[in-house]
Amino acid sequence: MSPKTKTMIGRSVMLIAAMLISLSAQAQPAPTTAQVQMIKQKVGSAIKFADDSWAQVFRYNNAQFQMPGVFYGGDGAFYDPNEHKIFLKMGFLWENVYRASEMTKFQDDGDLGAIIILWHEYGHSIQRMLGVKFAHTIDYELQADCLAGATFGMAERARLIDPGDEDEAHNSLLYARDSSGTDHKAKTAHGSGSQRIASFDLGRKGGANTCRLPWPQTLSRR
Repeated sequence: MSPKTKTMIGRSVMLIAAMLISLSAQAQPAPTTAQVQMIKQKVGSAIKFADDSWAQVFRYNNAQFQMPGVFYGGDGAFYDPNEHKIFLKMGFLWENVYRASEMTKFQDDGDLGAIIILWHEYGHSIQRMLGVKFAHTIDYELQADCLAGATFGMAERARLIDPGDEDEAHNSLLYARDSSGTDHKAKTAHGSGSQRIASFDLGRKGGANTCRLPWPQTLSRR
């Protein structure tokens, strides 16, 4: 990454962070029935897109693909590798949708605030399918951000991305950044705002192969 790009990301992170602090002080309304249905519909479409797209990527790389299950429930959002299932809490998704909608200059429905969470957790399922091993949690999390970016990039090339969606994705990742001073070796570490956005953009622009995945043919050459 060039120094100019790092500077641009750093400035964007500081600007968005200031806006998030202002927004967090405001009362957040409860979602309407229509908004809950919108989230479920958008997330459902995003699940199908990820399933179809990653199945093709796995076939191309001679790897076995198994769709993860996706369920509403649990606390926040997480992937359970033992059950190969993603769990999403509707309240957590709405929180991110509302914030994304308020933050973007396009003032749209904020759907990427929820979808990027799904695609991040989907990234963890890809790690499990390929047997990815890292020493520290932060490496898993930043790679999952990269894989979410790769999924976003595939949707972008399929002309499924709306104006403002990239901003919504960045805002969602930035909101979930580590607090200042977090040890990168901590079990809960996910990365700073600039690290998370940079990882996402790496996958979005360069595709899955920029995310350091151990495809079978790569392993066989070692």
